[in-house]
Amino acid sequence: MNNIIKIFGVFSKLNGILDKRQKVKGVKMLFWMLVSSVFELVGIAIMSPFINALLRPEDLMGNKYIAWFANALEIHSYTGFLMILILGVIIIYIVKNILLIYSRAVQTIYQCQIEEDISLTMLRSYLSKPYSYYVQTNSSDIRHGAIDDASYIFQILQTICQLIAESITVLFIIAYIVYKDFFMAVGITLAAGLTVVVLALGFKNVLKSAGERYRMQDLERNKNILQISQGIKDIFVLQRKHFFYDRYKTTYDEFRKAKIINIVMQAFPERIIETIFIASICIIVFLRIGQGVDAMTFVPQLGTLAMAAYRLLPSINKFSSGINTIIFYNPSLNTAYENICTARKEFQKSKEEKNQTIQKFSFDKSIDIQRIEWQYNNLEKKILDNASLEIRRGESVAIIGESGAGKTTLADILLGLYKPAKGKVLVDGKDVYLDLKQWSQLISYVPQTVYLLDDTIRENIVFGYSETDDNRIWNALEQAQLKDFVEGLPEGLDTVVGESGVRFSGGQRQRIAIARALYSQPEILLLDEATAALDNDTEAAVMEAIDSLKGRKTLIIIAHRLSTIKNCNRVYEVKNGNITDVTNDFS
Repeated sequence: MNNIIKIFGVFSKLNGILDKRQKVKGVKMLFWMLVSSVFELVGIAIMSPFINALLRPEDLMGNKYIAWFANALEIHSYTGFLMILILGVIIIYIVKNILLIYSRAVQTIYQCQIEEDISLTMLRSYLSKPYSYYVQTNSSDIRHGAIDDASYIFQILQTICQLIAESITVLFIIAYIVYKDFFMAVGITLAAGLTVVVLALGFKNVLKSAGERYRMQDLERNKNILQISQGIKDIFVLQRKHFFYDRYKTTYDEFRKAKIINIVMQAFPERIIETIFIASICIIVFLRIGQGVDAMTFVPQLGTLAMAAYRLLPSINKFSSGINTIIFYNPSLNTAYENICTARKEFQKSKEEKNQTIQKFSFDKSIDIQRIEWQYNNLEKKILDNASLEIRRGESVAIIGESGAGKTTLADILLGLYKPAKGKVLVDGKDVYLDLKQWSQLISYVPQTVYLLDDTIRENIVFGYSETDDNRIWNALEQAQLKDFVEGLPEGLDTVVGESGVRFSGGQRQRIAIARALYSQPEILLLDEATAALDNDTEAAVMEAIDSLKGRKTLIIIAHRLSTIKNCNRVYEVKNGNITDVTNDFS
């Protein structure tokens, strides 16, 4: 009973995942399944008259429909009749299999499109989550959700399509057997039903447990590879290769065990089903002969039964393995269902917010941070408590403080990544959280740790911006004081920087980040300890590029080193949750 409830739960979740367009296409796919099943039945039904014609030629010659057809073609011999019948069987099987291939192609196209749609929706779901989600979530979780879970749902959907197609075919075949011989139909149906129920119930708990282990260990496996690739330098320097290898091996061992259970369980039912079916046919034949049925009369029916059983065997196996597959991948379906529901809610919310009329932001006077409070979920102490700050247009403002004081948190609030529990961030009197997209057009950001795409300098500066303008790129590079260097490269803007910018120095990577921030032509530039990881000489070169922007941009410089704030108009200190003007201490 629990298994049946679980299967209905899967259908309910899929109904929630699929949109209206996908459901309409599903109905079209169902039509082709029906057509295919009809031809499957015709392929089986044609065998009875064919066998009968071989055993009893007089019946063939005496059939009025065949006689009429033969007279029309001027065929009067048994051999000619037989040739026509053989030709008909061949044509029927050719048409049947062409339709089956086409139907399978329709199903595959439908399933692959849904897999892509689900992957994109899952990614949109992750992108709709707040920045705080990413702070607490491992990146491999996101990769697994958008790629692997979508793939597993493809497996579930493919299985369900197969089950529906096979169900229709099985019902048609059983209906035909009932028409031909009710006794045989009852025997075959009981054998098939009992087999599916026993196999499904017998393997349910093992597969459920294996499915949960499979997903978790696959997640860990991806996480281990990601950690190795990102920390390879430290792993080599500290000679930790064996530790990471052993950890990956342990995870993979668990993943392998769960995978083996799934594969073996898929193959195991086939052997049981075959044994039960052959035994059932033998028993039915024995009982029918025991009832006094003439063996010669029964041979055509037996041929039809054998053909039907031959076709039913893989169908029953697919039922059993299909139910097992659904149970095994159900954990991934649950995750996807939750994410897709979230994505649709966020999309609807975003749509409603777009329709709201919001006055366009401008930055002519100041940014006002008014009495903001912020506290991380896992900490009792407030990082910022009733903190206020004013930044006037055109100023260079430094924000200093000890590590952990809240400087980066303040930066994240300014960027709109965190919304304070209390208080406001205003630009010329308007709350930036009313339209973060507009706010992002005014402010840009240079981090301490630069993320570079394994792509060209051009793509790293544009970084997905809606417009690619080489003149603006060169202008941004000039402001970042990197233009001469890039012009000197053989491939110029088409130079590939390598993974994480490995082919460039730290200072060059930092200036690419500055050029990226300037490409969108923002009015405010926030630098979060942008030179903290650089040596003194490189820092001086980067600070020269930053200082050249003073007066043209409003600069907010979060710094640890005092050398980076010496030319700032004002200096604020973040301490004990408050923000204090300490400009006079540095004058």
